[in-house]
Amino acid sequence: MSTVSELVSDLDRAEWVQRRPDPANRRRTLVSLLPPRRAHVEEFVARRAEPLLAAMSTLSAEQRAGFQAGLQAWAHEIRNWRSEPMTSR
Repeated sequence: MSTVSELVSDLDRAEWVQRRPDPANRRRTLVSLLPPRRAHVEEFVARRAEPLLAAMSTLSAEQRAGFQAGLQAWAHEIRNWRSEPMTSR
């Protein structure tokens, strides 16, 4: 069993998530957070975001735009990742 499958199984047993077959693709399983756990996850995410929000508040609008552009470029590269080494462009 893969690490992700083990993690989802653990979360399912702990009643944090529910799994159900994907009606559009029987090879996939859909995983969703159970409603009673949503507040816990939202609080966790908010607390983890506090340092980033504090840092962002110190930046100028131009610096925030540059940070955003960098994140968008990084996300693009992640979505289009290849296993081959990068060549110079």
